[in-house]
Amino acid sequence: MLFEFTKEVGGKEFAFEVRVSEAKATDKNHWHTVEEIIINGEKIEKEQNRYSAGDRYYKATLGIKRVSRDEKKFCIEVRGDTKKKICKTLGLKTREDTVNIVIDEFRDAWAKMEAEGKALMEKLAAEKQAKVDAEYTDDNTEIEVHNHSSYGFGSYDYGQSTRGKKYIKMTEKIRGLDEALEKYLDHTDWGDYSVVTYYKITIGAFEEIVNRLAEQTRIENEQKDIIEELLQLETDARRATMKVKILKEGRISGGDGLDFYAKVAITDIKTGETKRFNCRNLFDVGYIINPMYPVTKGAKGGIEMNGYWDTGVGDENRKIKITEVERRMLDYLYEFSPIGTGIRM
Repeated sequence: MLFEFTKEVGGKEFAFEVRVSEAKATDKNHWHTVEEIIINGEKIEKEQNRYSAGDRYYKATLGIKRVSRDEKKFCIEVRGDTKKKICKTLGLKTREDTVNIVIDEFRDAWAKMEAEGKALMEKLAAEKQAKVDAEYTDDNTEIEVHNHSSYGFGSYDYGQSTRGKKYIKMTEKIRGLDEALEKYLDHTDWGDYSVVTYYKITIGAFEEIVNRLAEQTRIENEQKDIIEELLQLETDARRATMKVKILKEGRISGGDGLDFYAKVAITDIKTGETKRFNCRNLFDVGYIINPMYPVTKGAKGGIEMNGYWDTGVGDENRKIKITEVERRMLDYLYEFSPIGTGIRM
């Protein structure tokens, strides 16, 4: 591909000819190389590749580059000696490590070149994958599978095949595979920070075990989901038995730390009875619930203890049996607390 264009620098016009290679690729990457740069008929000399004697190249790449904070354009980015030689030819002085030569008029051509490179890369990747897959078509082929204490199950060879990738991925979601593979144990490597256990097994045997455990795990998960759904329904049913209105909430200093509270009015849907409680989380104590009404005539405050209100009437300490409705209300406020219930120390 030949890009021909002109640029004006310092009031002078320069004619560029930039020749670019056909697409090159591996199974993982694709690229185009700049093969020749000519400015006003003068060929820019390539620089020596310090990693390969006799090999000369341009430090230049093509791509969509950022030319401002909000804008990207198709550019030839030059660096190193290539940049210095081009800048000298143009009479351009810059301290930047790179210079972007904007050629956005060729963006559509570049898009086609990129598509060709991507297609070549995908073709090579498919050919490589087909070659690997051909080695693992026979169920009787013996493979090595390992279990890393940190990263789980894998296989360095079989795991690169299409079927191997599928079954190694399946091992992430099943349980009991290490026990099922015990009789196929080959050896164990004990490292300083990890343990890797290696198994020798045929492809067919390994995949049969994984399929069986996957089905078993699926059934167990379905049962777990059903149980969780039933538990949630029961929780929702309990939540619907009361209606709670927060009257006031806040925090106060408790001396050693802050105490949080929520004063609530709770109504028993079954009986229509409403009572008020002060739900508190005391520093270094935890969650407690105090009645905001006299639990018996003349009583002030109180706290639940073993099915009774521990309260005071005048100077006398009294224990008043908690009613059935009060019990339901207290259980509700313990389960669906309006404030945090954890102990703070």
